[in-house]
Formats: sequence, C-alpha cells, structure tokens
Amino acid sequence: MVLGGPAIDWDDGATARAALPSGRAELVFAYLAVEHRRVVSRDELANALWPGLLPDSWAPALRSVVSEVRRFLDDAGLAGHELVAGARGGYQLRLAPGVIVDVDEARAGLAEARDALERGDATGAAVSASRAASIAVLPFLPRHEGEWVQTVREELEAIQAAALELAARAHAQAGDARAAITAAERLIRIEPYSEAAYRLLIEVRGRAGDRAGALQAYRQCRDVLRSELGLEASAETEAVLQQALAEPVPADSAANAATEAAATLVGSAIGVSTADDPVFAAYSVLVVEDHDFQRRAALAVLRRLGVGTLLEAADGAAALELLADTAPPNVIICDIDMPGMDGVEFIAHVARRGLASAVAIVSGLDRHILQTVRAAGEGHGLAVLGALEKPLTARALSDLLARYRPSPPLREDEAAVRLSGDEIAQGLGNGSIVAELAPIADLASGRITAGELLPRWRDPATRLVRPATFAAALESPETTEHLSERLVELGAGAVQGILDAGLELEIAIRLPHARLADDALATKLAAVARGNGAEPRRLVLVVGSTTAAGGGAPALDALARIRLKGFGLWLDGPRPESDLGNLPFTGVRLAPWLLASAPADVRSAKALHDAVDRARAHGLLVVGAGCDEAAKFALLLEIGASHAQGPFVAGAIAPQEFAAFVSDWTPPGLTEDERR
Repeated sequence: MVLGGPAIDWDDGATARAALPSGRAELVFAYLAVEHRRVVSRDELANALWPGLLPDSWAPALRSVVSEVRRFLDDAGLAGHELVAGARGGYQLRLAPGVIVDVDEARAGLAEARDALERGDATGAAVSASRAASIAVLPFLPRHEGEWVQTVREELEAIQAAALELAARAHAQAGDARAAITAAERLIRIEPYSEAAYRLLIEVRGRAGDRAGALQAYRQCRDVLRSELGLEASAETEAVLQQALAEPVPADSAANAATEAAATLVGSAIGVSTADDPVFAAYSVLVVEDHDFQRRAALAVLRRLGVGTLLEAADGAAALELLADTAPPNVIICDIDMPGMDGVEFIAHVARRGLASAVAIVSGLDRHILQTVRAAGEGHGLAVLGALEKPLTARALSDLLARYRPSPPLREDEAAVRLSGDEIAQGLGNGSIVAELAPIADLASGRITAGELLPRWRDPATRLVRPATFAAALESPETTEHLSERLVELGAGAVQGILDAGLELEIAIRLPHARLADDALATKLAAVARGNGAEPRRLVLVVGSTTAAGGGAPALDALARIRLKGFGLWLDGPRPESDLGNLPFTGVRLAPWLLASAPADVRSAKALHDAVDRARAHGLLVVGAGCDEAAKFALLLEIGASHAQGPFVAGAIAPQEFAAFVSDWTPPGLTEDERR
C-alpha cells in the first residue's frame, strides 16, 4: 500500500505500518512500488529525491536510502534485498505473484467497472467503480511534492472522477437512486467546474423523481459557469434538465412534497425570477446578522422572493432567546463572524436543541473557511443548505431556498411537541428517559469494545419524541441538576447487562455542560455507578471542548476528581489549541465534521491526520465519530485512529440487545464486494 501511508497488508488482515526512518525512504518506497513494472534508473530516483540540485555525494546517499527501504521490508518479514533488486543502472521492486499495489488496484477496478457496464452488469459495475473511487481518494505522499508525485496524484484524481461517474450511472441503472446521487455529488465536489458532472447529477436526480433537486443542480451549474468561467450553460445541459423535469415522480417519494410546485417553474429555470414564489410563501426564515444594514437588506430580498414568515436577530444570543418562545423556523440564515457568540457556536446550539430544520451560512470570510464551517454544521446533524459569501443576492438566496427539503412527517408514535424543562424534570423521576447504545469499534482488534449511551425520551403513553427535540433538554437549567445522575444510572445498567453476558465493555456518557461547576459531581456519580452495580472504571464520561475550555479552574478540578474516582474521560471535539498534555483526559472523540469531507479533500484529510497525531502524541485513544462509509473507515485505519463510531459500524441499539449484537458483530468490509 502506498496510498494513505506506506504499509504492507497480509492476507490474514495484519498490516505492517511504515516504519521508514526518513521521508526520503518513504518517497523511494512509493516510487518503486508504483513503478514496479519497470526498472527505475538511479538518476530518476535522485532527481525525485533532490529536485533542482543534486548533492555531490548523491550516489552513496541514494544507496543509503535504498538500504532503509530494504530494512523496512526485512522488518515486515520480507526479503528486502530480493524485492528491491539492482538492475541495469537502477532498481526494481520485484513483486511476488499475488502481491498487489493499491494504485494498480484502483486502475484495475476502473477497468472492471467499464467492462461490467458494457456487459449490462450494473450491480457489478457499481461495486467495482465504488472500490476504485474509495482507493483513489486516499492521500498520496502528502508530505512530498515534485513532478512525479504530482503526476501520480493527477492520475488518481482522474481515476476517482471516472470511477464516480461510472458508479453514478451504474447505481442509477441498478435502481439505487440514493447511491447514484451521492456518487454524482462527490464528482462535483472534486470537479466543481465540469458541466458534464452537473449534467450527470441533473440526470440521476431526474431519474429518482427529484425534480426540484434536478432544477437546483442546473441552477448551480449555470451560476458556476457564469461567475467562474464567464460561460453560459450549453444547450445539451438544458436538454438534460428538460428531460429530468419530464421524468415521472414516484408515488411514494416523500421528498417531492414541494417538487411538483418547483417543476412548474420550468419557464423561469433558465433565468431566476425574483417574483413571489408559492413554494417560498410557506417558509419561515430567521436572519441572524450583527450588521444592521446587511440584515435589513437580506430581509428585503427574502420578502421580494415571497418568503412567508421572516424573523431577525442581531446576534446568536438574541436568536436563541427568540427561538425559545417561537416555533422552529424552516431555515436560519446565519452570519459567522459576529461578536459575542459567533456563528459556529450558535449553529452548534441550534443543532443540539433542534431549533431549526436547516441553516445557511453567510459571511465575508474566505471561501475555504466557509466550507469548513459548513462541514462542521453538517457534522452536528443539521441540514446545511449552503455557505454563501457577502453580499447576498436574490439569485443566491433563491437558489439556496430551493435546496431546502421539508422534514418528513412525524410518525404516529412521535410527539409533535417541544418538551419543556418542567416536563423533562418530571421525566427524570418517572422513567421517561431511556437509553440506546451506539457501538464503538476498536480498529486494532476488530471488535466492539465500547458503546455510547444516547438518551431518548419516551413518555408514559409510549410516544417517542425525536432525538433532536429531546436533545434540547441536555443543556436546560431545569434538568441538568439530576440529568447526569440519571445518565450514569442508565450507563451502569447497561454495563451490568454486558457483564452478565460475559463481556467487558465500556459505556461512554456525555455530561451536560453545567455540571462541571458542581464540586461534588465526581463523588455523586461514583456513588450512583456503584449503587447500580458498576465500577466507575467501566464508564467513560465525555466532556465537550467548550465545557473544558470555558469552565476555568473549577472545571479542571472537577475533571481531575472524575479521573481520581476511576472514570475514563474523553474530550469531545478537541480544538487545535486544546492543551491535551495538561488535561486529565484518557481519549478524544473527533468531531464528525472533521471526518465528513476528509476522504474527498486533501486539506480536510490533513487536518484529520494532524488531530489524530496530536492526540496519539499524548498517549490518548482517538475515536473517529461520524464514520458512515467505507472510505472513512479505511481512512481512520490508515491514519492511526484507535476507534470508529458511526452508521458504517452500526446504528443505535437497545441495551437489552447490545450484548448479542457485540458477540455477533464482524468488522465491515471496506469495499462493496467485501460487504456482500
């Protein structure tokens, strides 16, 4: 393996991680592996190692680097001198039969996908294309630059793009609309100026009956071409849009409640109108902006677009006060750079408390910063419609609102109410707060070794309240006094059931923010744990980075006492400036947004890698949260995270079923065909 870091994988699942002593050895290993079909001359290797100017003693220096590579192979149980052979003025990596380099695997997967699609095997093509894309997305020598490195990166980018296009078409032919749309959207993220990529997204959304989504993809394509390239959308793209809008809508498509109305706007699809839109008339929008003129300007544009209900707030704190007494709006349009509570913190509150269906991020900051914040919002589980730069325009706001999809209707067993603090305080005593467990996989052992306790609300009438609605209670002043004790009680009960099944696992429990101000917290929680049959060492208490950083000396004292009582202690969403060396944590859980875009974005992958390295440098375990696909699971393995959590591992499970699930669980495959 050369992608994601040099390593050797064995058939039995063992992996020899790169113990190469230098960056030069890493480069030579990768060079010989990728070019293993030919002899690489010494001059070629030297020019890659010392671009521009060769040192006087480059020949013995090169031999020394090659020796380091051979020792790495020897340490991995291979014959380094036999594998890295000198030949005709150079070196060649002579691979034994059956040994595969991952770059070759990506190439082969792409070829297999093309052949399968030509044969009419859509399912097989989708599997091969997805495998090729998941391999090609992995970073290649991120610490190195040079002509050869760039050439390989460009080839991998081309493989990824071609594989995603094939995957989208194959999934669409196989009837998996969701997978087809996901592949097409990933293609646009890596080729944002490709009109052909947008045509593909328009086409697959049309096939899925998502006319509004197809229309929005067209508008996005048109605006990118105009603003970035000075071009107009081609007649071919407009024809694909018309075909997509003519596709039949599946009768059971809940997402198309507003789509039929959007489809009537075909006449204005080519040029955005600012006339009142009957769809927007049903929307409620809150604008959070500290600049008075810009806030009033945004409200005026939204009013002209026909938005039915408009609300405004000058900062995050004022917006939270407003939302406490107001029905959640459909969309919050939020500035990022505000005094006091900034937009990032405000969005986190909105997500945890279920205070809106979707948000849009607005700022005059650099575009890359906007995209990072966007990923953070999505990591909280909140629908993020877009990240827009100032000044706002009618076209930008119209396109943004067109992306909004109303939440699916409540099931019959879900309460369409917001719980008050008093109701939840009463629920603490009558058993309304129950738990589910989210499995956490140990990447070293391939076993489930922990579970996170997720509190849920069930009232005496057995109606379920959506998790997002109940999440508002976790920070409510009326409930935090006893909520921690109830959560530890539930965690202890889960531990008891696991021990009774002959297993030894930890249960992670997130503490409410306000509790760290209680200097008796550690003593109380230890008493609750032991009183319910569980030693504190079986429980891990999870503390948010804002809580740890903002609580001052009392919070640090509380954290130290928690550790002294025997509890494990994780820092949730550590910030780059977090002082991990002087805090009593045993592990960190990375924010889901950090993993969200890493497989497809080199910059995000580097940030994720740096976060893992920082934690491991202090001896902390690292949980990668938000792991929802094979590429992310593979990336966590590559960069040395210790644990993974998310839908790709498993969804939430009832405590009484958890032990049986753990006993039967096997690590998921990293490719589609492995999971079959």
